[in-house]
Amino acid sequence: MADPVYLPDVNILVAAHLDTSPFHQLARSWLHQASHFATTPITETGMLRILMAPLPMPAVSRDDALLALHRLRGRAAHQFWSDHVSLSSPVIDLRGLLGHKQIVDYHLVNLAAHYGGVLATLDAKIERSLTPSARRHVLTLNSH
Repeated sequence: MADPVYLPDVNILVAAHLDTSPFHQLARSWLHQASHFATTPITETGMLRILMAPLPMPAVSRDDALLALHRLRGRAAHQFWSDHVSLSSPVIDLRGLLGHKQIVDYHLVNLAAHYGGVLATLDAKIERSLTPSARRHVLTLNSH
């Protein structure tokens, strides 16, 4: 069986690029070891948004943020997933979707499921909120 294509969420992408993140080493190591990974319009723009934000860390310049994205996309393991799925016709069970803060997370899990992939995240709450059938589309990284 082939390795799945992983969809790292924004937190992993940002942590991999900011050496001041407490998750930098974990995210960077995981991303460099992933045999296949994807980005989407949401994860790419989210990464740029947070890298360029002045708080809680000093902002990365626009040019440096775009260079980081360009390098990420230039890796042989990378593929780009267009985002044309909707929670109005979900691939996953949405029963665990209870609040507004879960919308983007569920959208990314739904997108990963659509492509037969796995959302990679640092946020254990995502996996815990999903139904058992949807959990196979999430990998929670931990530092233990």
